[in-house]
Amino acid sequence: MTTLKDVANRAGLSVSTVSYVLNGKKKVREDTYRRIMQAVEEVGYVPNQQARSLKTRSTLSIGVVVPDISNQFFPEIVKGIDDAANMDNYTIILCNTDNDAEREERCINALLSKDIDGIIYIGTAKSKAILQRKTELPIVLVDRKLGERYISVTTNNYQGGYMATEHLIHTGHSSIALITGPVFITTYFDRLRGYMDALNANSLHYSEELVFECDFTSKSGYDAAYRLCEQNVQVDAIFATNDLMALSIIRALLELGKKVPEDIAVVGYDDIYIASIVMPALTTIRQPKYEMGKKAAELLIKAIHKEEITQRQIEMTPTLIVRETT
Repeated sequence: MTTLKDVANRAGLSVSTVSYVLNGKKKVREDTYRRIMQAVEEVGYVPNQQARSLKTRSTLSIGVVVPDISNQFFPEIVKGIDDAANMDNYTIILCNTDNDAEREERCINALLSKDIDGIIYIGTAKSKAILQRKTELPIVLVDRKLGERYISVTTNNYQGGYMATEHLIHTGHSSIALITGPVFITTYFDRLRGYMDALNANSLHYSEELVFECDFTSKSGYDAAYRLCEQNVQVDAIFATNDLMALSIIRALLELGKKVPEDIAVVGYDDIYIASIVMPALTTIRQPKYEMGKKAAELLIKAIHKEEITQRQIEMTPTLIVRETT
């Protein structure tokens, strides 16, 4: 059976250096890291994870909770998480909850039972009480906020909501509907605030009958567009707070005989890949999804190692991407 010493001899490094790197306790130069990984592969070294876990009280595993893995927004975040985690020899355990609060609770409890080292949470925000039970476990939120006690990585959702609405106003629209995810989630509440303030800043009236709160799924956006048109309210633009809803809204509008953007303009949020290749291509607010995931993993690993984190609330900048639906 191969040992750490075999790896060290093949890499031409000390056993302690190899051990530190493989246990995620020390960062080295990229060329040194590659030498160690190549030596591991060449000698066929497989660490005894159970023994290592008992000795270090670490499993080198991170739980990741996402609400809907079929939404292209979340896999890009997970890719960033996985790449950053892999650089420090961590593996991720992915849990998809399908936006179901009970399933989310089961997922979190299952992760906690595996003695993971930390959790990256992109959830419904209904599991706050469960997360609080494990106060000693490092937790980082992505695209969500649950108070200042939690480390979080988001974009400025207020700015994004304001930017989307202002773009519609500046392109000549004055009756703008909002189709949003649940506003008890701070992400969507902040986008709603941005929408309201942009209307106010441009002397436009805010109307509750133009705001539709949905469950942020594709179907809910589709249904909301039909309800909006059935009300016979004069609308010349729609701001949807995620791209899945926006794309379904466009489909519904076309079925109803509306032209996009000639009759009704549409702006989405997230800039998932498909937004750029559909016809008409979707105007949207871009979030730096991969970078958000990468940053979240880096912060979580710092927290696991009890390193100082000077900025616990990271807020990245959204970008307006203008395409064919406005």
